[in-house]
Amino acid sequence: MPGPGATQALMAIRGAKSTLQNTNNVYADLDDASKDLPNAFHEVAKVIPLVERTLGTIETYIQSRSRKTKEETREDQDAYQQIAKLAKQCDERAARLQTIFGKVIPPDGTPVQERYRSAAGKGGRVELLMKGILEDVIALAKEPFVGPDEAECLRAALKEIMELEPSLPENTGSHVFNNHGSGPQSIHLGTGDQNINTGPAPQFNGQFMAPFHLGGFGFSNLEM
Repeated sequence: MPGPGATQALMAIRGAKSTLQNTNNVYADLDDASKDLPNAFHEVAKVIPLVERTLGTIETYIQSRSRKTKEETREDQDAYQQIAKLAKQCDERAARLQTIFGKVIPPDGTPVQERYRSAAGKGGRVELLMKGILEDVIALAKEPFVGPDEAECLRAALKEIMELEPSLPENTGSHVFNNHGSGPQSIHLGTGDQNINTGPAPQFNGQFMAPFHLGGFGFSNLEM
């Protein structure tokens, strides 16, 4: 039976694998209605199986070592603690990736870029999330847990992800405003007053000191 350190590491690895598999399942449901997806979605999806396999390799090694050793050494415990930490980080990024895939891939009549921008928020581009996932797994992919060939595949995948064009424009704000009606949409994100007049009557803007007399425009000796 695995010791406490190995158990924590295995739980974290299995959690990350499960989240990645769920993300891949969402992508597998892709249909022609989602053909406008940014290319980064497709490239990120290609890498998910590699990450899953690597985590599986680490999982298998930990299970095998746990069967062969009666007690965890201090070195084992330190290694398992680091594995659990990185696997949890990987799982968190994968969960965010799954959320974005789930909101963007299934068509709902809204433009893909609009759904993506809303789901991604700040710093949530899919290629950036996969970059973080790969960096976490590369940090885990050390001998004896993972062989050099598999580690090299991860580094090559990271290089390809880093070379992708941004899937959303750089420096895009986190605000998304949609107006699907016939009326005006007035947005004010700065400071100071915003004066809006959508009717036929005149609008007087400014800060006034009483008395203020208005003549004409249908007003007669009106004092403010």
